[in-house]
Amino acid sequence: MKRKSNKTPSYRELKKILYSEKKYKKVRGRSDEKGLMVMVDDDSIGLALKRLKRKIKDACLFEEYKEHERYVKPSVKKRKKKNKIKCKMKWDKILKAKLEEYESQINGK
Repeated sequence: MKRKSNKTPSYRELKKILYSEKKYKKVRGRSDEKGLMVMVDDDSIGLALKRLKRKIKDACLFEEYKEHERYVKPSVKKRKKKNKIKCKMKWDKILKAKLEEYESQINGK
């Protein structure tokens, strides 16, 4: 018979146990029922905060918060989207012109 040790399970083992129960989605740093959760090992609060910040960043919580901070009318959303596309097209046009100019300089030499 094997004896069970009193050793606490590692982070990987805990992760396997949590995801094997199928309660949580495998999205990095986020689960529907529990929210964000960080394990603190050996009183290393600095490391735990670093992990928490990373999970928040990966889950895009700040972007969601900013989007829902104020109500934005659908017409304003459309206008911003169109302006963004126009700006991107303008920038692409400028880059394309510079690239053609550069290629003509190389081919001319």
